[in-house]
Amino acid sequence: MLAVILGLFLKPRYTRGSDLAVLAGFYLLAKVTETFDKQIFSIVHVVSGHTIKHIAAAAGSYWILRMLKRREPILE
Repeated sequence: MLAVILGLFLKPRYTRGSDLAVLAGFYLLAKVTETFDKQIFSIVHVVSGHTIKHIAAAAGSYWILRMLKRREPILE
């Protein structure tokens, strides 16, 4: 994840570089829901933080594929 965050500060060679920020957001969501697993379940009573963690991780994986499909080289 550190490499992804550092990638935000490098000069991009392809478009859609800002999608890495969205990916970092999904990672942060996954970590927060993992940390507050029991508290989330006690409030929602349907899913736990662990379940939401897996959904956020899957969304992050989808976002990477989406980024790779839509990006184009930056010609200078």
